[in-house]
Amino acid sequence: MPERSATLTLSTDGAASTHATTTVTVFSPRQRTRRAIVALLIGAAAAAALIPIPIIHLVGIPLALLTAIVIAVKQLRVAARLGRVGVACPKCAAPQAIGGGFGFPSIDGPIPMTCDSCRRLLTLTVEPGPTAPHEQ
Repeated sequence: MPERSATLTLSTDGAASTHATTTVTVFSPRQRTRRAIVALLIGAAAAAALIPIPIIHLVGIPLALLTAIVIAVKQLRVAARLGRVGVACPKCAAPQAIGGGFGFPSIDGPIPMTCDSCRRLLTLTVEPGPTAPHEQ
């Protein structure tokens, strides 16, 4: 998983943009497929563990398998993940937690967001920097 540094710009109409620096992890198609398969295997294991439990297995098994399929599809769509960072809202200055989680299907274009505090529409732009050194 190649990591590189990136500058995040959070902007909205009528206010100065705010910036932060974080790392971006870019996933290859092979890595995305591997992550999706792991999600499916975990879901299958959870479903198998529910087989001997009476009554719960009627709902739990299909729910575990469906959840695994949804998570696997999300993992296939994730192209990159941003490192967790806090960026202030350009309008109300409330901190916005950005990054972590499943990731983003694409970081090439502007990413629409909403401020957690003032509910204003924000635009997140990722400007890639040089490749960061790989730690192992």
